[in-house]
Amino acid sequence: MVKKITALGLKNRLSFLFLILLLSTSCINVTEHEMGYKAGLHVISANDFSILTVVPDIPGARSLLIYPNIIFVVSTEGKIFRYDSETMELIEENQIASASAAGFSEIVFCSRNNSAYLIGAFGKILEVSLPDCIVTDEFSVCQSPVKLALAPGSRNLFVGDGTTSKVFQVLTSNNTVYGSTDLFFNMFFMEALPVQPLQNSDSVLVSTTDALSMVEVLGVGDLRSILLTKYTSGAFLDFVSVPNDSFFVAIHHDIDHDNFSVGSYRLTIPFVLPPEPPAYNYFGREGIAGNTHLLTMGRDYQHAYILSYLGDNVSRLSAYSYISQEITKELDFPGYPVDLQASGSGNIYVLTAQQ
Repeated sequence: MVKKITALGLKNRLSFLFLILLLSTSCINVTEHEMGYKAGLHVISANDFSILTVVPDIPGARSLLIYPNIIFVVSTEGKIFRYDSETMELIEENQIASASAAGFSEIVFCSRNNSAYLIGAFGKILEVSLPDCIVTDEFSVCQSPVKLALAPGSRNLFVGDGTTSKVFQVLTSNNTVYGSTDLFFNMFFMEALPVQPLQNSDSVLVSTTDALSMVEVLGVGDLRSILLTKYTSGAFLDFVSVPNDSFFVAIHHDIDHDNFSVGSYRLTIPFVLPPEPPAYNYFGREGIAGNTHLLTMGRDYQHAYILSYLGDNVSRLSAYSYISQEITKELDFPGYPVDLQASGSGNIYVLTAQQ
């Protein structure tokens, strides 16, 4: 029997917390479509953490996508803003869907179709062509999609459902659902593995309230969920995998002591099936301040970047070396964490909401 979800994915929980922040500084009796906010986009040099550019007052900015020469910002107003990555000047804005305060928190790039998939209003999945931002398809997968994952070059779009605790397989060739598998635990986060730890497989790593699992595609419509380890005193709240390696970097919440840390881990499941928990090696953790954290992998593939909320309208960007397992740089910003991405040019893009 599938365990029903009471807490949705990590970004949905961030949406809920951010909604509380908005309501605490605005009128209570407003509808979803009337309530708006503005976010600032900081462009940071990964080399020295200097601020290169600030784009202020982007209405409803909710998620980021890095594309050659372009930075896409998706808004809760149902718009995509296109910025020149060199000058950060606005090129164009496109209305792609109706507004939704709870939508547009997930966007992934599909290299096969040269398009992006995102969760829009009312749980619809949109496919948008790039770079012109034309909606080419709109379809439903499940009742409450909360996570999307798509590995570079893969044809499998994974969709995590926050209501049934299932992960669905959608083929990007025709945007059709072919299969699903149960997780049995509340979903926190899902990440596509760019290098598959099992031969001839297409997989995602999934963190839930109680366990770390991997969902593997054995074929069209044939998925299986592999329990890697069951949590005892904490959980992975966010993680990023390292391309061309079995390393991953994760944010860990120690429930017993109510603190957070970032650490380096290596999957070991290629050698043991079924795996003997825990199916990863642990290489050390570094404590981090704050109580809300976003994570992205730097394009030098030596550092991960963490965006944390410290309270009092202050967010902190930290650089973490997954090789030496230490935090090497920190920089504070005004606002609440919304999204975090890194580009191949060495820049880091920090999106924070302004109260």
